[in-house]
Amino acid sequence: MVFQLFKRNKNLIIHNKIKTVSENARLDTASPTADDDLELWDQTGFMLRSDIDDHLTHSKWGARGWCRPSCIPISIILILIVLVVLLPLLDHAEHKSVNNSSLFENDSELMCMDNCKISLVESIPIGLTYNNSINHKSTYHTWMELIQSAQSTIEIAALYWTMKRQDVYPDDSAKEGEDVFEALLEAGRDRGITIKIAQNTPSQLSPNVDTEYLTKKAHAEVRSLNFAAILGGGVLHTKLWLIDRTHVYVGSANMDWRSLTQIKELGIYAANCSCLANDLAKIFESIITSNQD
Repeated sequence: MVFQLFKRNKNLIIHNKIKTVSENARLDTASPTADDDLELWDQTGFMLRSDIDDHLTHSKWGARGWCRPSCIPISIILILIVLVVLLPLLDHAEHKSVNNSSLFENDSELMCMDNCKISLVESIPIGLTYNNSINHKSTYHTWMELIQSAQSTIEIAALYWTMKRQDVYPDDSAKEGEDVFEALLEAGRDRGITIKIAQNTPSQLSPNVDTEYLTKKAHAEVRSLNFAAILGGGVLHTKLWLIDRTHVYVGSANMDWRSLTQIKELGIYAANCSCLANDLAKIFESIITSNQD
């Protein structure tokens, strides 16, 4: 009987142990490990620490990225340094270009004055002599030389025209004036030189018959100006010759044969002076384009 009780107790203990083991097995099955918990957390779709680190590792931002937040101030400083260095260089290059352009213009002006020759010319009345005086080229020879050298244009601004002896009174000293008039006629009629003339409006005192003849025979372009109507008074008192916008005469001699042989006149003859000629041409253009009567 004692043996039976011992056997029953032993079976009960074994049964309890088996039950405990069974329960523990069930608990182990129902309670996942820490690794299982992380696996389940990862499967829910939420980002884990390792995912964040992987994202930052492959992104341009972060500890291993090429664009770190700490780089921004340094980048700004470098950009400012580059601008500070380059802008003065660019400005210097622009000033250098402007200076080179100015030098080029100055060189052009110097080049156009290289062959420029300026001399005084004058008219001395016939029979008047000065002892020990310097002889300058005469106005007559200067005008004849200018007409003969013309290749394309002759432009003249004058107060009035009386180049022939019948315009004033017959006198042999009018021959030089008539020579100049005939040379102008031949240049326009036979050589095809363009002749442009600016003068005052013809009047009873100065009918300007000579320019009317040049218009008909030498195809001269004549502009007669009435300064009383344009400006309220005054006359054109300019005495200017421009030949091919290269050679210049400016002085006191009128287009009057007496200015060549009877009156003392003084002028300047500039040969091969295109810069001076072009500047004077602006004055001539302003005169010839003034309002007509």
